[in-house]
This record gives sequence, C-alpha cells and structure tokens, in this order.
Amino acid sequence: MLNKIVKPVFLAFLVTIFSVVSALAIEPITANLEKAQIFLGEVSSVSFTLNEPGLRNFSFPRKTNDYQVVATSSSSNISIINGRTTQSKTYRYVIQALHPGKITIPPATAYKGQNNYSSSPLLLTVLATKPSAQQKQLRNSAGNRRVPAPAPVPAQNIQNNVIARMEVSNASPYVNEQITMRMKIYHRGNLRSLNIPPVKLDNFIQRKDDKAKEYREVYKNREYLVYETDFVLFPVKAGQIKIPSYEIIAMVFQERAFRPRAFDPFRVMNPFMMEKELKLKSNSITLNVRSLPPAPKGFSGYVGDLAVNHTINKYNIKAGEAATISTKIYGSGNPGNVDLDFVKDSKLFTTYQDNKNTSEEINDSRLYFETKNSTAIFPEKAEGRVAVDLQPIISFNPQTRKYEEHGRTKFEITVLANPDREADTNGNIAQQRKPKEAIRKEIIVFSQSQIQAYSKSLLESLKLDTLFVLIILVNLLFVIKLVLIQIKLLPDDREDPANLKEAMKSLKQAESLESISTTIKEITQKHYNIKDPNLENDVNRFISSTDAFNYGMTSDNISGEKLEEFRAKAIEIIKKIKANKELKS
Repeated sequence: MLNKIVKPVFLAFLVTIFSVVSALAIEPITANLEKAQIFLGEVSSVSFTLNEPGLRNFSFPRKTNDYQVVATSSSSNISIINGRTTQSKTYRYVIQALHPGKITIPPATAYKGQNNYSSSPLLLTVLATKPSAQQKQLRNSAGNRRVPAPAPVPAQNIQNNVIARMEVSNASPYVNEQITMRMKIYHRGNLRSLNIPPVKLDNFIQRKDDKAKEYREVYKNREYLVYETDFVLFPVKAGQIKIPSYEIIAMVFQERAFRPRAFDPFRVMNPFMMEKELKLKSNSITLNVRSLPPAPKGFSGYVGDLAVNHTINKYNIKAGEAATISTKIYGSGNPGNVDLDFVKDSKLFTTYQDNKNTSEEINDSRLYFETKNSTAIFPEKAEGRVAVDLQPIISFNPQTRKYEEHGRTKFEITVLANPDREADTNGNIAQQRKPKEAIRKEIIVFSQSQIQAYSKSLLESLKLDTLFVLIILVNLLFVIKLVLIQIKLLPDDREDPANLKEAMKSLKQAESLESISTTIKEITQKHYNIKDPNLENDVNRFISSTDAFNYGMTSDNISGEKLEEFRAKAIEIIKKIKANKELKS
C-alpha cells in the first residue's frame, strides 16, 4: 500500500524538478534588442549571445528590405562560478531601419554537429521622422484642422554625426608626471573605418595603449557611440606646451539620394546607402606644465607613485663569497628616471650590479612598471661584520606635492672564516699563494742525417693538393666574414631572413585579418627599426586600416577578396622591409 502511494508521488516530484530545470535552462542563442522603438533615421542595436560552447557558422542577415547593418562588434566572456568555468561570445549589430512601421528582426542561427540552433525573432517599431518643435506647435494650434504633411526632411549632416575630439586627464601636470591623452571619435553608428595618423609629440615621452575602447557617451545633449585611443604622456619641459590638432580620415555611411530615375538597379550591395570619405579635425590642447619645487640631494627626476623592496639572500657568508641583494621597484611614473645606484660606496666591500629587467603594462589607460635588479656584495674582510647601507630612492608625489623616500635599508653581513682563503696582516682577504712549479729543461741533440730526413718529410707534406688549398681558402673567407659581422662591419644576413621568411609564411597561411595585422606588428615593433619615413608611413597606415576594419566589421565576416587585398599589401610591406632592413639591437 505504501509503495502505491510513494511511487506516484516520487514520479510527480521528478517531473516537477525536470520541468523547473528545463525552464531555467539557458537558450543556446539569446537575443536582445537595445531599443524596441525608434524614429526613422535613428539606430538601434541587437545583440546575440552564444551560450552553448562549440557553436559554429554563426549567421545573421545583414541586409533585408526592412533594415541594414551599419556597424558590428563582438566580445567574449569567461566566468568561473563555484569552480565551474563558463564562456560565451556576443555579436552586436547596429541596425538602421529603411522605412517606418513594424519590423521583425529575424533570428540568428548557428550549428553544432547535426543540431541547428536559432534565437527568437524580435520586433522593432519604427516611427515616422521625429517632428520639430515648430511642427508640434503648429499641430497643437491647428486643433481639428487638417495640417499639411511636412516637407521631406533631408539627410542629417554627416559632419555633425562624426566628431573627433581630444582631451587630457590633467591640463596642469608637473614635469615628468604621467597624464593620459584620449583621442575620441564620436559617431551615430554610421562609422565604417578610420585612418588615425601616427601621434608624435615634442617635449613628451609617450606610450600608446594598443587596446582601443568602445562605449556610449552623451556629448552636447546627444548620445554617441565612442571609439577611443589612449596615449600615456610624460611632459619633460616646464611651461605652456601645445598638443596640436590632428586630421583623421573617416569612412562613413551616408543615405543615398533616392530618385526613381537615378536609381541604379544593378547596385545590389547597399542600394540605399553609400560610403563617403570624411576629413575630421580634432581640437588642440594647451598644457601648463609646472616646475618641480627645489629638490633634495639624490633626486633623479622620478615623479609618481613608487614602492621599493630590498631583500638579501643570506646574512652569513664565508670569506671570499658574495651576498646578493635583490630589489623590486613598482611605480606609475617614468621608469627611466629611477636611479638604481642605491648602494653606498665603502672600503669594506665591492659591489657588482646585474642588468636591470623592467616590464611595463598599460592598465585602465595608466602605465605601471616593475623593475628587478640584483647587486652582488663581496666583503673585503676575512672575518667579522660588514654593514651595507642602501640609499633611499627619492620621488616627488604630485598628489601631496612633497618629496618622499623609499627603500632606505641597512643589512649586516657576518663574514665567517674560510680555511681555503688567506688573509693579509690587516685582516683583508688575500689571494691564495701557491709555490711555482720548477721548469724542467732538457737539451736534445739531433744528428745531421736526422735533420735532413726531417727537412725532406716537411717539404713533402707541403705539397698539398690544389683542391685542399681551395677548401682552406673558402673556410678562411667564411671565418673572416663572421668576424666582420661580429664587429658590425658587415650586416648579418643569417639573422635577417629567418624573421622575414617566417612572416611571409604566416601571411600566406593567414585566414583572418587579425593574424595578418599581428604579423606586421610583430615584425615592425620587435625585430626591425624602420628609418625610411615613406615606409614608416605605409606601415602605420596599414596597421591603422586593419585596426579600423576590425572595429567596423569582425574578421569572421570579412570577404575573401578584401582579405586578399590586405594580404597583398602586407607582403608588399615585408618586401620593402627586406630591402631596407635594420635589425633592432
């Protein structure tokens, strides 16, 4: 009887749990519409998130009779919750409606194995052109009278929809203080690509943040999409310094003037929109760079946050051995202004500094660095205590407007007697003296016949084969060439082709624009100095165009013809670098 009651209840409980879990399960592709209602001429964005790992061949119609995509972007997200790792990828499309009314956004699709997944369709309401304040007033005053329809509103001025603007984080910095310069491009979803010129500033030490930012911002009471590139600057001169304006070339979408007679039926791609080149000019900025207050002795010019940490590997050493002091320095200023000569001179020991190792990282538009340095201490005493005083590193803190000391430390090393070493009368370590070995000499007397036989065999051995002589000469020339390369009188052709051949191979096998751009950046930024200004401009324009194209359209959606165009241009740049090569030291 109990089984008859418990079993149905248990089955019902399982069905309920299964239904709840199914209801809470995340769809493989989720869709989200930013604005469900817009006016004709405005844009909205639709986002598709791929929650199922391993989805392939993602597809979404970019052009229909109802709308067209004017900008795209993508992002990935990885999260770890309770030890479980989940990842997703989101595709975002900025769409522009082509007519007023109800528009259905079709679902996006993707495949995994034999399964076909799709998102839910979305509904977008597009209203007629937004009326002006004057038209609203006429409509209200007319009452029930019929007001004539307003005249067609021409397309908005593109110049007002795309704006180039620069700003700095601090307009009154101190000399050598870090500031951020932001180059912003405001647009309304009509931006296709950008060509930003190289930024070269006098009286500044600069670093460029390779990670561009994309977000939304309200500027002059209008909401814009923003594409931002940041530069870290260190002014090296006091007084008024001007950052000049820059001319930026932008490719934008413009609504085509639609006339029945002028309509071209053969223009299949984008019959309602056309691309237009637009020249933007950013604003200029004048900085008032302040001089530092009178500095204390030992200040080397570092401005910013700083932290110094000294450690020693051992306090007890044998005479003749060394103790190593390891130093780590962290900060947000210019690492080139940090003085690493912080061990005070002493007659009690000798110091040897290892080469410093500095790494830099730009995080949230701010440069941070870490410097590692090692100093070997060789005490001169044969036995006893040796004090090692480390001088502080002095910095100027722009927040408190005061000079600060970091890393003032004193280590005491105990030198233990070393039986393998000898000390002089003053207790200093002396070189261990060993008795010289006696030189044994013998006089050997040769007979006349032995001398004649030796001379004959020597002459016979000098009759070398011609081929053997040539081999010796070739090897000798090769050794001479290696010597000339070593003393920098000849270029090293062995080092050069390796990087260029690998780059050429990578370009020919590249299947995405991102890999092509990465190859060019690796060659130009890590392996070669480019002193030809024309070649440098070609490289900068190519990198800017690839970055801009990746911003406007993801590399997954790039056409084969366009990819071949970028690949050919990249191969041409590699050939020019090969003709004008100069390896970095």
